[in-house]
Amino acid sequence: MRKLSVWRIDKFAKTVGEAVLSSTLSSFAVPLNSEVEDFIRKKALQATKLKSSISYLVIDEDLADVVGYFALLVKPFTIQAASLSSKNRRLIARFAEENTEAGDYTASVYLIAQIGKNYAIEEPLQISGGDLLNMAMNSASRFASALVMSAVSTNLRDSLMKSVYFVFSASSAATCSPTGTFAGSRPCKAPAIAFE
Repeated sequence: MRKLSVWRIDKFAKTVGEAVLSSTLSSFAVPLNSEVEDFIRKKALQATKLKSSISYLVIDEDLADVVGYFALLVKPFTIQAASLSSKNRRLIARFAEENTEAGDYTASVYLIAQIGKNYAIEEPLQISGGDLLNMAMNSASRFASALVMSAVSTNLRDSLMKSVYFVFSASSAATCSPTGTFAGSRPCKAPAIAFE
């Protein structure tokens, strides 16, 4: 079975050194999207250090190479109350803050800001887009779960869990997890994944 590990780019840089990281990423190729390629090569580490987004490298341990990456960020999401049915208003009110003056709701959502696989690797050894997307969803759900578990108030924890459930249910029918499933998801097949 293929052994893939997911590393936060800043932790990987501390482990191998920024020069080795830069050298490794210099061959990362995304021929159909130069912005995705440019981001991982030149901007991902700095963005992670600044916490504007957090980038993760997917490393094939047998190849000792980066087969893909994704970057996550938390962003506010605003929706106009008038565009919602009363049932959806009740649902959103569980996890969003209502602004009655503006007539809208605002909540934090977890976004996959960048995602790309390394086309410089021979085609049979490339990671599939589905596996890479599942890893990005796993990382986002782990981040959200950690946020929920660190919440002090039970009410806040319940509210955040509902928010996470809604966002991930709306985003994906299934989220794979190496350690089980996340709220609202069902198990699915994915390669063995270790998170660093």
